[in-house]
Amino acid sequence: MRLFVFLTGLLFTIAASSQKKLALIVAIGEYPINSGCPPIASLNDVKYIKSALKKNLFAEKDIDTLKNNKATKAGIIKDSML
Repeated sequence: MRLFVFLTGLLFTIAASSQKKLALIVAIGEYPINSGCPPIASLNDVKYIKSALKKNLFAEKDIDTLKNNKATKAGIIKDSML
């Protein structure tokens, strides 16, 4: 019985540690003139967000960024399918 509990615990530990972390950063800083939204500096924050993700063990290749006109619903859905 102890062996079964040990092996089950080991299996869950291996499964939990083998999960892949993925991140999608969506940054919009440019809006159409007629939208009424002022320009904001969210594009400058991408490097800080990416740095924080790396400190939390996200691999560079597993962090994707959609900026401005590519940050659409279709772009997010397309990116999540990759």
